[in-house]
Amino acid sequence: MAGNYKQITFNIDQQSLDVIEDLKEATGRNMGDVMRDAISFYAWAKKQQYQGYNVGVIRRGGVYEKLTLLFKKPKSVFRKMADKMSRGGR
Repeated sequence: MAGNYKQITFNIDQQSLDVIEDLKEATGRNMGDVMRDAISFYAWAKKQQYQGYNVGVIRRGGVYEKLTLLFKKPKSVFRKMADKMSRGGR
């Protein structure tokens, strides 16, 4: 694996690991790819909320369900993240 990657270690419960394994199987990707996609989606969703958009799911029949992401950090942290993402960074 080349590039600017860093190896990290963290503890994860079995239920979360099962979800990752299911996503690996469903997508045909490895654990690192699944985790990077999850982090990218989470960051994208928070950026949308910071910019005043709602993030949600439209179910069959047109029923909209809003996704709520709770964060404890000050908005300045997310402004910095949103600015970085707008410039093409992760």
